[in-house]
Parts: sequence; structure tokens; C-alpha cells
Amino acid sequence: MSACGGTEPPLVYEGAPTTDLDPPHYVPPPTAAGETGEPVALAAVNNADQARVMVRRVIRAIIEEDEPTLSALLAPTVGRAVPRLTPIQFPRQTFLDLALRNPRRATLRTQTVTVEQLIDVERINVTPLGEVNIPSGLPAGYAPSDLYVTVNIRPRGRMIFSVLIPGWRAFGAMVIRSSGQPRVLAL
Repeated sequence: MSACGGTEPPLVYEGAPTTDLDPPHYVPPPTAAGETGEPVALAAVNNADQARVMVRRVIRAIIEEDEPTLSALLAPTVGRAVPRLTPIQFPRQTFLDLALRNPRRATLRTQTVTVEQLIDVERINVTPLGEVNIPSGLPAGYAPSDLYVTVNIRPRGRMIFSVLIPGWRAFGAMVIRSSGQPRVLAL
């Protein structure tokens, strides 16, 4: 410091932006895995966002006949969510057989459609199961924190889902447990 009112030159930090016109900071693209010592980006999502992604993944796996992915997304036993949530459960394989090996599937030409052509992806509604009005009460095996996800089905989707997912007509529903390993509990 100088005495008697003298001024020092301003401190300049190497690499620090000096104006608002400087380029933005480098943000690496999100990846599934990172390398030690390399920059990575993190994305924070809430359970509702995760449920919306899972709905799209389940539908994509059904239309692409991707059994390994669909099997990984479903709980070991799967219930029915439409027309109402019931305590009745079926083995995962029963649903896989219905959705992927249904004899009527050949007439549906599912390989040429996208998820967006089948459901209204902008209107996927996610509600904690504890907030859903279930006249008979919450069935055994479900938790109030599970997510009840509803989707509006487009006309093309109605033709496909009425064959592949029982009860899915104008709308469809899933119950997703987002804690631990996220799984679809009911469709």
C-alpha cells in the first residue's frame, strides 16, 4: 500500500472475466459417466421429472419391442392402474407376453411411430399416490409416496394401446415407485 493518498493499480486476476461481454463459462455436456479429473455436468431432477422420463421409456420399449429394457423398468409383479388401481398383481412375464408377443401386434405397425405420436408428452400428469382419490383405499403393496402418472392417448395410440395394454383407451396410467431402483408397479 502506498501512503499519503497514492493509489495502487487495480488487481488483475489471471483468467477472470473483466466484462459482461466475456464468453460464458465452459459447461461440459451431460454424460452417463465421468472420468476422474475431467469436468462433468450434473442435472438435478425431481421425482415427477423422473416419472415422466420413465413413462416415455416404457412406451418406447413397447413400440420398439425392447424386452430387456421393458423388463428392467417393470417391477417383478405388475398391477393394473386403469380403469382403477387394484391390489391384483401379475408376474412381469405376463405383461411382457401381452405387450410384446400379442398375435394382433403384427397388424399395428408399431415400429414406424414415435412416442409423441402415441401420447401427449406435454400433458403427462404426475401425482403422489397418497393424493389420488381411491374409493376403496390404497391397495396393499403401494405407498403414498409412489407416483400416479396419467397420460392422454392420441388417436394413433388408442389403436395400439387398446391391444397391448389392458384398459388404455383415451388415457393411460402408471404407478411408479421412484425410490431406490425406480420401477413401474402398475399400468
